[in-house]
Amino acid sequence: MTKPINPGNAILFLLKREYIRECQIESMPNDQGETIERAIHPNGWSFEQWLTENKMIVQPNIIQTPKIEIIK
Repeated sequence: MTKPINPGNAILFLLKREYIRECQIESMPNDQGETIERAIHPNGWSFEQWLTENKMIVQPNIIQTPKIEIIK
């Protein structure tokens, strides 16, 4: 039995894979003394920052309405 592919998850997986491709992998011990691997981007970007810098996510613009005073 096959599972249907969720397009949103598939795209997110591919983007994460591309982010990891740009990163350096460093080994470090965790709290239990086990060695874990951590991805470090050359620019110090997190995955979310990488998406924003590569214009894959657009930050919403905050629209400020002018303050209107009502004079009677």
